[in-house]
Amino acid sequence: MESLIVSFQEVLKEIKSRFDVEQYNGAPMQAVVRRWEEAPKPADLDLFNAAVKARKELQNLAVRFSEDDVERWAVSTGLCKLDLFDAIGASFAVAYHKHQSDFFFCDWLVNNLVNHVYNGFVSGNEKWPNLFYDVYLAFDAGEYFRPGEEELDAGEAYTRPLIGEIMEREETKKILANFGLS
Repeated sequence: MESLIVSFQEVLKEIKSRFDVEQYNGAPMQAVVRRWEEAPKPADLDLFNAAVKARKELQNLAVRFSEDDVERWAVSTGLCKLDLFDAIGASFAVAYHKHQSDFFFCDWLVNNLVNHVYNGFVSGNEKWPNLFYDVYLAFDAGEYFRPGEEELDAGEAYTRPLIGEIMEREETKKILANFGLS
């Protein structure tokens, strides 16, 4: 069990390092994220739509994890992909819940991994990782401003309560305990 925890911790370090070194027009990705988060929220609909489009474009620039990455992580941890995705989802849910990782990083992560979930499931090779997908949906809920709520922090208003509910589940607690992440 201890070697599994060490192997999984290495996977988490690799994921975090990929975000840290991400570049956008020569600026570290985290600096770009801060500029986005500090920008005033638009008051009119045209500016609102432009801001949503800009955020989506920024998210699309992120480094993508390859199928080889996911396969390597599964082999190095000895986990099937279902358990690997659920463990990754649980670990970043707890990091966000404890304010150890910010919204943008966790959202970036689940958006970069969800296609691997879809592809594995559709191909019939993998089972559906319910916990990971619930974490994905929680971050998806905080990705955009709703009309009339431009001043609201959507991550705090929508994602944080959903993550809180996920953290209360027995399934989540069990996964976190298995990986020494609770």
